[in-house]
Amino acid sequence: MNATDLVKEVAGFLPAAPTPVVAQSIMRATRELCRDCLCWRHTPYPAPVAEGEPSVTFYGLPQGSQIVQFESLVMGGMKLRPTTPTRLAFDDARWDLQVGPPSQYFKGEEPNQIQLYPIPEAAGELRGTVFLEPMIDAAELPETLVSEFFTEILDGALAYLHRFPWAGQNYIDAKYALTAASTYTARFEAHKRLLRSRAVDALTRSVARKVTYGGY
Repeated sequence: MNATDLVKEVAGFLPAAPTPVVAQSIMRATRELCRDCLCWRHTPYPAPVAEGEPSVTFYGLPQGSQIVQFESLVMGGMKLRPTTPTRLAFDDARWDLQVGPPSQYFKGEEPNQIQLYPIPEAAGELRGTVFLEPMIDAAELPETLVSEFFTEILDGALAYLHRFPWAGQNYIDAKYALTAASTYTARFEAHKRLLRSRAVDALTRSVARKVTYGGY
């Protein structure tokens, strides 16, 4: 199954729905699934770290994707911990001037960017795994993602199609739209609950293995 099959499948439920509207609903459902359930894991190329430069940007991601969350980041054999500027400022008012081996990070202002703390005292590289989502203007979806989560994306797209303003257009009966929106939304939310629980279990097992075998 690929994205073309998915468009045909959705259109089969609403034959008169405009193709751009169908495609937009599929994209919105896929983005929501990726953000809420962390179902698109990826290992990016190592990111170079420059001496004295806390900003690090990851490149070489799949076309049309962006990072939602970092699963793990390692520099110089040290696993970095996520933090926030507020937390850092609470411990040290001059946190943004500290220099040393980085031990923490927080998301930067630009997409796919992080800020290291302390400021790196030496050059190096950052390795790790991340979770992705399609960009809002992505031209296509990866076939592997569509194939693995075909049913989930289908129900999400149908929920969007029946739930939002265009559902009142002439390709669907307005009274039916309310019932269908409720049905498909419930199914989509059930899919997300199951996927979220699996993601949490996987992350928990990963941490347990690292602690048991000295990964930290």
